[in-house]
Amino acid sequence: MKNIIYTILLASTLTQAQNNNIFTSSAKADGFAWVTTGPIEVPLPVEYLSFNVYVRHIYVILDWTTATEMNNSHFVVERSVNGYSFEELTTVEGSGNSSVPIDYTATDENPLSRRMFYRLKQVDYNGQYTYSPIKVIYITEGSRLLDDNNHYNTIGQQIK
Repeated sequence: MKNIIYTILLASTLTQAQNNNIFTSSAKADGFAWVTTGPIEVPLPVEYLSFNVYVRHIYVILDWTTATEMNNSHFVVERSVNGYSFEELTTVEGSGNSSVPIDYTATDENPLSRRMFYRLKQVDYNGQYTYSPIKVIYITEGSRLLDDNNHYNTIGQQIK
């Protein structure tokens, strides 16, 4: 949950509260009013427990676990060679609404370069979306997973 406080300068009178938010205002003689909302608890659509990217054999594996989901339609797994321009790799169906941990996985069978960037685009049923933090991985010749508990590439760099 995020606490958000908004202050808005309105040119007209506020007549209705929307989305069950509580509004307070103070009218000014010039017809403008300052309106403050909050704090408002804004639930996040998905709460992540983990998001990991690692190399197994010649593939890049992405796995993530959600703690909770609210109106979660799906995840779009996106990849990039430069960290700025992302393209869709695959789509993974979400679990809608859940309050128990759920594990997900996706595989990039054809990484485009030796340094790849990945992120998750979580999409709600209403089309709104949020992005995960970006993960970067370095792929070397013959990369493979050395340890199932700690993910390392073949040059000994831990992948977080």
